[in-house]
Amino acid sequence: MTLVEAMACGAPRLASRMEPMTEICAEAAFYFDPINPAAIAVAMDTILKDHHRISVMSEKAQERAKIFSWENTVLNTLKVLESVTQNARLAP
Repeated sequence: MTLVEAMACGAPRLASRMEPMTEICAEAAFYFDPINPAAIAVAMDTILKDHHRISVMSEKAQERAKIFSWENTVLNTLKVLESVTQNARLAP
């Protein structure tokens, strides 16, 4: 996922204010209305000029990216599979 890779690197992210972008990035991206060219321009201008905000967002992004690690993916998938097999054993 491009957004997760960018977050893991601490790179500045611009993302449309639509799912799944907001779910993936949470507080770790600059959001814009994808059908509003002026909003896109403001987001681009902000990400180019506001170095403090970029620094803060970079830290948030690196932390957020950890949620999407392969280890977490495996653990969450295993939980689902275990739940399914346990429910199958309990079914009449």
